[in-house]
Amino acid sequence: LRLASLLRGGRIGRPTLVCGQFANLGPAALDGYTGDPRVHYQPGVGPLVDQGVYLLHAITGVLGPVRRVQALAATALPCREITRGPLRGERLQVRCHDHVLLHLELDQGVLGRVLSSFAVAASLAPALEIHATGGSVSLDDIQDADGHINVYAIDAVRPGPSAWRRGVGPAAAERLRDLVAVGPAHFVAVLRGQEQVRLGARHACHVLAIVEAARDSVRLGRPVDVNVDLEACPDATSTSYSPPDASSGAI
Repeated sequence: LRLASLLRGGRIGRPTLVCGQFANLGPAALDGYTGDPRVHYQPGVGPLVDQGVYLLHAITGVLGPVRRVQALAATALPCREITRGPLRGERLQVRCHDHVLLHLELDQGVLGRVLSSFAVAASLAPALEIHATGGSVSLDDIQDADGHINVYAIDAVRPGPSAWRRGVGPAAAERLRDLVAVGPAHFVAVLRGQEQVRLGARHACHVLAIVEAARDSVRLGRPVDVNVDLEACPDATSTSYSPPDASSGAI
């Protein structure tokens, strides 16, 4: 919400490019994960469905719907050892693509790039950056519900770029500790009539339509359109997608 408000305020101008990354080794190497990680590495799941959807919700939530997708995918680590949880020490066969790269075309000429991966050991790259005509914003971690935003604004009064303003965030009393805590708090606020639903079913369906378009793009080797019925994802847009005549690939 703070990021959307910053963009609407025009402080950094008109958005032109968004870059996102959610890349790690997946549930097989995730501290604290107690479920069966094997399902995440099967056809129909993979990193895009498991964690890339968070980035796609964030991007479409602040910049509107995606109109076209071009995707590339590969399996970098075909055999994995489970290093965390009750199945630690077992090996699993990776039956999906564990690297997925998306190029996105949004409204108003905005372009996007998203990496979703289960085959990246570690990275210092930010989770999300939005570049605009008057500056940039960068988020290190989109899973921190009230995490700080780094802002780089070009000074229009005194020519020349200003420095990054780091750690732009809410007052300590307003912070929620993690992303999971947002859900129950928002649910109660909606029931009380204090807030409107932030993520509706139509918006979620649009994100799934992007995933399906990405699968078809990988299989067909070309860009694929995502049909959008309404204009703005933050307003719970209605979306639909009609895939070509063939089965989808396993991203």
